[in-house]
Amino acid sequence: MSAGRVAALPLFAMLLPGVGCLARGPQAYRLAALRTPDDRSRILTPPGVANAAASRAVLRVDGISWRPECSPAGNGVEISARGRRARVTVARDELSRQPAGWLSRVTAEMEAQGCLAQGGAQKLTARILEAVPLDPAVTYRLTHADSLDKGFVDIGPEHRLQVVSPVMKVGVAADAPVVESATVSGNASQIEITARSMDNLTGVETAWYAFEDRTDRAGFALVPISVERSIQGRNEPAIAPIANYFGSLPRSAYYRLFYKSALDDAGTREILVVAATRGELERRTEALLADPTFCQAPDPDKCAIIPRRVAVNPLLFVSVNGEEIRLPIRSTVRRAVAEGGGPASVETVLPRLSLMKPFKGKLREVIFDRSAPDILDLMLTGGKPFRGSEEPHPRR
Repeated sequence: MSAGRVAALPLFAMLLPGVGCLARGPQAYRLAALRTPDDRSRILTPPGVANAAASRAVLRVDGISWRPECSPAGNGVEISARGRRARVTVARDELSRQPAGWLSRVTAEMEAQGCLAQGGAQKLTARILEAVPLDPAVTYRLTHADSLDKGFVDIGPEHRLQVVSPVMKVGVAADAPVVESATVSGNASQIEITARSMDNLTGVETAWYAFEDRTDRAGFALVPISVERSIQGRNEPAIAPIANYFGSLPRSAYYRLFYKSALDDAGTREILVVAATRGELERRTEALLADPTFCQAPDPDKCAIIPRRVAVNPLLFVSVNGEEIRLPIRSTVRRAVAEGGGPASVETVLPRLSLMKPFKGKLREVIFDRSAPDILDLMLTGGKPFRGSEEPHPRR
C-alpha cells in the first residue's frame, strides 16, 4: 500500500509514513487487547484518561437546559446542574451493560424534550463515548438498536444507502416482471439462486443516498448524492433516480430498515420505518413487529415501502487514501485496508499503519502494538465528529 491517507470516516483515519507526526501519550488513544478465554475485547483508552482500567469520568458540558426529568436517571450516566454548564458523570461498567441503542435513544429524547439544544443529542452522545475506555463494539451497541432476530438495523449519518433498481425498456410498465424463472439450491451453510431475466429489462440503476443534518429540528434528512445506470453494458451518470423511494418523507429524522422474509405482501422486500423523534421510531417499530400490515397503507410520515425488485443496502462509508469506499456494517480495520487496495497479506501493513480517531472533533492517533494484529480486528463504527471545548475529568 502506498504512502498516504487511509481513513475509515468519520470514526477512524489510517495514516502511512510521510503524512506527519501527532502527539503521543496522553494526547492519543491507546489500544489494549484482552486475550482471556472469555473476553476478546479491544479497549480504546481516550486521550487524557490514565489507562484502560479507568472506570469513571466527569464532563463539563454546555448546551444542556437541565431539569430533573431530563436526566437519564443513572444507567451509567448522571447529569446535574453546575451554573451555566452541566456536570455529566459517566460510569463505564454500568453504561456498558445498557441494552442496544440505549444511549442514542436517551440523548435523542432529551433533545426532543428541549433539555438539549438542537443537534445536542449527537454531541452529548459523542462526548460520553469519548470519556471512558470502551470497546468500539460496545460503542456500536449503545448507539444502534439493531436486531438480527427481529430483522432490522438502525441507519444514520455514518451510513450511505445503496439502492439498486431495474431499468425497464421503453414502453414497458415500471412494475412489469423482470425475472422469467429462478432455481434455488444449496445446503445448511450456503444458498445459490440462479435467475433468468426477461426481455423487459434493459439495465440496472444504482443510486446512493446520504444522511444530512436537518436545519429545522433534530435528526437527519435522507438525500440522493449520486446516480449511475448501466444500460446494455454501458455506464452513464444520471441527474436523479428513476424512482426516489425516500423523496416524500416530510417529517423523517430517524430511520430503521426492516428486511421482510415472511410477508403477506409478496411484492415487498424491505421497509424503511421513519419518525420525527427517536421515541416515535421505537413505537412504530413495536407496531410493525406486532402487525406486519402496519406499513401496507401508504403513509409517507411513517414508512417507505421498497418493492421486491429493488435492493436497499446500508453501508459504512470509508475514505482510503482520500478516496471514499463503502463497507458492510460492522466492518473492521482489516476489511478497510483490504478493500482500499492494501496488500494481499493485510498483516504486512502493520509496520507503517497508523490509526486515528476523532476526539472533540479533531483526529488523534491510536497507539497500538505493531507486533500483534489486534488493531486489524478493531471494529469501525462511524459517527460524525463535532467541534467542542469540553474537557473530561477522569477518575479511577
